[in-house]
Amino acid sequence: MDYKESCPSVSIPSSDEHREKKKRFTVYKVLVSMGRSEWFVFRRYAEFDKLYNTLKKQFPAMALKIPAKRIFGDNFDPDFIKQRRAGLNEFIQNLVRYPELYNHPDVRAFLQMDSPKHQSDPSEDEDERTTQKLHSTSQNINLGPSGNPHAKPTDFDFLKVIGKGSFGKVLLAKRKLDGKFYAVKVLQKKIVLNRKEQKHIM
Repeated sequence: MDYKESCPSVSIPSSDEHREKKKRFTVYKVLVSMGRSEWFVFRRYAEFDKLYNTLKKQFPAMALKIPAKRIFGDNFDPDFIKQRRAGLNEFIQNLVRYPELYNHPDVRAFLQMDSPKHQSDPSEDEDERTTQKLHSTSQNINLGPSGNPHAKPTDFDFLKVIGKGSFGKVLLAKRKLDGKFYAVKVLQKKIVLNRKEQKHIM
């Protein structure tokens, strides 16, 4: 494996505000690319801070830095979030510049480099096109009975594949209306039709 293939490329394209038991926090979406694989990792500032403190002790010469904690003022001010995201982006860019950093077990865990289920391999390209088609043909799709019979594929942003089975796969999706996350099961139409035909024959 050559250096280029094993060196990941990272960026933080976006961040989202979350609420959990009356607590507000910002989650940063980290995009990781390695070879022909690409996946997302969702991390809070505290997780960046923990990784930074671990690495700072082990690699003092690297002069790593992350945006400081904000004691006063609004941590959810859009300008502050934007600056913090830029600072965290710079931090992870520095991590992947040096093999001794990006091969560190804590960094590999942080970027989920050893979790193949989050990676999309080239054979999934066809499936990815199918996901794109879902957006354009969503009016013709019958989602069947569910908790929300009016939900449509266009109501969601599909983020990544989180599971695969013999009949299809499960995607992590974020509902555009309220920002909630859902696991959406996408079945292959031909397999579902084949199984229906087999039931009629039996």
